[in-house]
Amino acid sequence: YSIDAGTEIVAVRLRPGVAHRLLGESAKALLNQDVPLRDLWPGHRAAPWEEVSANRSESEKLAAIAEAMSTRLGACGDGKLDDLVMAAATWMAMHPFTSLDGLGGLFGLSERQIRRQFDEAIGYGPKKLQRILRLQWLLWLAGQQSEPVPNLAHLAFAAGYADQSHMTREVVALTGTSPKQLLNGAISSAVSDLFKTATS
Repeated sequence: YSIDAGTEIVAVRLRPGVAHRLLGESAKALLNQDVPLRDLWPGHRAAPWEEVSANRSESEKLAAIAEAMSTRLGACGDGKLDDLVMAAATWMAMHPFTSLDGLGGLFGLSERQIRRQFDEAIGYGPKKLQRILRLQWLLWLAGQQSEPVPNLAHLAFAAGYADQSHMTREVVALTGTSPKQLLNGAISSAVSDLFKTATS
């Protein structure tokens, strides 16, 4: 949907696996949907979030969001499923070129169990997450370039794609735009926080 110019947006970006615990709903059931929180959390559970829009300054809004998230996550109970998925996602970000065949073995689960937990916590399986993380790795690499026009062939190789054509197909499939268009501009805000620690 379109957003009017000048509209203020205050949002939260979550690491893979956190939304399931925070929202109290299967991520797969919410995938690719725009669902108001009041529809997920009727009554008093949504009240702290309704207060966010009542605050005037940006700092007040951010403080209200942090308080509401802290309260919600503290009341969520057991998060073992999400913890496993978050650990797996972090491992995948640190090993962007590694085959996922041994992922289950690292966590003592079968491939089917891993897939089920990813579906519940993220909304799709580990292979798609790996594709998205590779795209994130591409964005991170592009952000480190000093050249005004990125060398797409070099970036494709560094990001682990088979070739530039493979990178182009993947970028278009995941973003709907070409690598040249995607990488032409400020992209640092699009890079996952996982890479701010995984690559250090």
